[in-house]
Amino acid sequence: MEEPVRLTPATHASGAPVFGCPACGGHFVEYANMLRLESSGKRADGSAVARRAYAGARGAVVCAKCGGETARREWSIGTLTYVDVCVDFDCRGVWLDAGELEAIAGK
Repeated sequence: MEEPVRLTPATHASGAPVFGCPACGGHFVEYANMLRLESSGKRADGSAVARRAYAGARGAVVCAKCGGETARREWSIGTLTYVDVCVDFDCRGVWLDAGELEAIAGK
């Protein structure tokens, strides 16, 4: 069994804590902090977001916080940015693939 990749803690420009994956460029963010990030910045170029949304499916993601199941869903209506949200209501951690954090919250 492979060792899990250690996520690197960081702070987004909004002040919200995020955890980056050095292997894939993705990020884990707790749900409450996602709401903070979403309202903090500018959105990414719409064409780049659309290309990423239609880039193709990938396998399921395990929650980086609790190890539970996640469900892929559009973060906010009409954004075309799909994230993986933990289905455990006590956790609700959010996994963002590379580029999705910038699409939702800017840099």
